[in-house]
Amino acid sequence: MILLSLDSILLLFISAGTGIFMLGLLQKIFKQPVYANTLGVILAGLVFQTVYYNLISFWFPVNYVCLLPLFILSVCIFWQNKTRSADFTTSLKKQALFILQPRHLLITIPILLLLAYYWLLPPINADSPGYHYATILWFEKYRVVRGLANVDGRLAYNSAAFILQAPYCFTSLVGQSLYPLNGVLVSLFFLWMVTRVLRSSNTMAALAYFGLLYLLNRVMLCNMSSPTADTLVLVCVAYACIQMFDALLARTPTVPPMLLPVFILLYAVIAKLSAYPALLLLPLVFWQMASSQKTGPLLVKLFLLCLPLYIPWLCRNVLLSGYLFYPVPYIDIFTVDWKAPKSVLLLDYTYIKRLPINFDDGLVALAPPPFPHWVIPWMHEQVIRGMRTDLAVLVAAVCSPAYWLMARLKNKAVSRRAFAFWGILYCCVWLWLANVPEYRFGIVFLSLAIVLPLLYVTQTGNIKKYYVLPLIMALLFIIESGWYIYNAPGRKNIYAFSLPHFILLPLKDKHYYFRNDTATFSYTMLNNGVKLYHQDRAHECINAALPCMVWKYGTIQLRGPNIADGFKNVQDDVGRNYPFVK
Repeated sequence: MILLSLDSILLLFISAGTGIFMLGLLQKIFKQPVYANTLGVILAGLVFQTVYYNLISFWFPVNYVCLLPLFILSVCIFWQNKTRSADFTTSLKKQALFILQPRHLLITIPILLLLAYYWLLPPINADSPGYHYATILWFEKYRVVRGLANVDGRLAYNSAAFILQAPYCFTSLVGQSLYPLNGVLVSLFFLWMVTRVLRSSNTMAALAYFGLLYLLNRVMLCNMSSPTADTLVLVCVAYACIQMFDALLARTPTVPPMLLPVFILLYAVIAKLSAYPALLLLPLVFWQMASSQKTGPLLVKLFLLCLPLYIPWLCRNVLLSGYLFYPVPYIDIFTVDWKAPKSVLLLDYTYIKRLPINFDDGLVALAPPPFPHWVIPWMHEQVIRGMRTDLAVLVAAVCSPAYWLMARLKNKAVSRRAFAFWGILYCCVWLWLANVPEYRFGIVFLSLAIVLPLLYVTQTGNIKKYYVLPLIMALLFIIESGWYIYNAPGRKNIYAFSLPHFILLPLKDKHYYFRNDTATFSYTMLNNGVKLYHQDRAHECINAALPCMVWKYGTIQLRGPNIADGFKNVQDDVGRNYPFVK
């Protein structure tokens, strides 16, 4: 754990330095102040790093060597930009001292224990052994590989979260991969949310913030030690939406508080395509900006800023798979020799669409009835499978229009801006439900749809103070922490380990310790003597050398003498092996 801790500090330092640099750049471009708290600075730094890594990946592997220029830049930023550096360090110090005040320890101590416990557990995300580890390792070992989707289509998802984590893995130096990103993001998000709870601890807003944190915990905590992209998306969308909602509650919304949240929301899409519904918020935000400033020049500048964000990412998509948005089947405009067969894309697309509805891999071959005919049987199946909490969250989100009645009962005039903002998020809930009702994809929309009406009621008009609330909040956090620690799913994945090894390195995924007999791993020989391993019931690809094929796509070959030259499909067998793909 010592090495993971040092790696996390390095990630924090570089993200803070590049974040301060990014904020200064935005301020010069827009010629007005750009507001950011501690979490905002770190997210701005992650955006900058993503652009840098995407550009570097066209020529070099994205490994620890790529960190050296960023480290030097961060040192220079902290040395030369005294004002912004001091603002960041002072803000971080004030937040830490605030939550560690003796009167707050009943809340802070359970939260710190909860974070430490989940940080120590081995990874438990079910998708990580399938493709998360392999994707990051490919990015760490090779420059962007043409046609990588021919090996495994999921390797072409091209999430910003994966390329962000590649240089911090240090796999070749340490002997195993380190994944500090999600632990850092979850800790900073908790710091941000708990600070909001404590600052409003004697008002009902504290309960609303606690509710939001509780709902999001169900996805964030279990992924602290896993390299999944879900955490980055969740933090980006939640941060951007809360910050924009706060700005909209102001009597006259202004541009500076909106700039960074808008940019973070635009970034969330390249972290995972499941964030695309959140972009529906942007027209409303731009319309509100127009009330205080001409939006023409502003939109032009935002468009130009999006070019370095999206163009390298789109180019990587085409190089990895031959498609502009893999695995979206509607845009198919490129004809290149490394392009994955359309059947490979449709196989991934079918699993993404059907698995959340059918629940079982073995039932993916069965096409569900059209929406909304499958909804009631789907909800009934959730009850049978013990997913009652997920179902309760969905029902609470669907019923959230009724929560606005609380404002009317208190004779409060409902802000049109706030209601329109919530209304768009409510539409996002239905978009999610009708398309891919996987809870980890939609939990941020569900949670915000539930909580924003409550936040509006508790933060506007005459705010009543209840002096017993801090004690209630402390009790709620103690119960929540105890519940999540007792029911931690990662406990089942703990295996026998030596204490010296654990002190130095984090626990690995349990999948590394079975189905790992490499001597009996089946493979086919590609051109130039490269072995292509094949996963089966007795062997998993995470225990094989690269490349390794999980699905039976057919016959592939190298495009050149080396793996870095990429892959091409020479015989497509997807239709024969998976006849439900159409």
